[in-house]
Amino acid sequence: VLRILWESSTYRVCADGGANRLYDATVGENSSLDRSTLYLPDIITGDLDSLKPHVREFYKEKGVPIVRVEDQNFHDLDKAFMAVEKWMLSLDRENAASDASEDNGVGNNAASEMSSNIATSTRTYIYGGFGGRFDQEMGCVNALYTWGNKPVFKHTSMAMYGEDNCTFLLPSMPVKNEIRIRFPDFDGKMKNEPLTDEEVVGEGPTCGLIPLGNR
Repeated sequence: VLRILWESSTYRVCADGGANRLYDATVGENSSLDRSTLYLPDIITGDLDSLKPHVREFYKEKGVPIVRVEDQNFHDLDKAFMAVEKWMLSLDRENAASDASEDNGVGNNAASEMSSNIATSTRTYIYGGFGGRFDQEMGCVNALYTWGNKPVFKHTSMAMYGEDNCTFLLPSMPVKNEIRIRFPDFDGKMKNEPLTDEEVVGEGPTCGLIPLGNR
């Protein structure tokens, strides 16, 4: 799952100790991924109290920006979202400026359209939100609520992944929701042919619904 999400992503952020897990999975002695591929995040952020010294030094030498955000009123995942938000807004400004120069003075309309296009074409994946303390897992779910309502992410598809689970929020009523379990590596076999473990990525084919926050 990590490999597929990584390869599907354009901008990658490690939240504090998440860099330790990335290092262990891709560089460490017990690495489960191909070591010939260098998995470098675009930024490591958080209060950095969990970031191991040798991991910090490794990514620093590779040129990865390491940004400390000390505000303890925010979860490290919130700080990762802040980094993504800043990146998306910078893309928005760059595209708006480009369109403004091409459209000879109709930059405001271009900016408005670009903001909408970026938001609706963006998917945000959170990997590693499962398997820890229950309050930390619920903190991740709360982040989906909080950041999903912010302007930049309002129409963005957001989901939290682990090796065995995927969680996402459904839009509240009166929206009609239809859930389809997808298999990213499915090659089009007939329904009566069983899928191998290699063809199924993430969980499935079952799906559980948990009522939270009037959703």
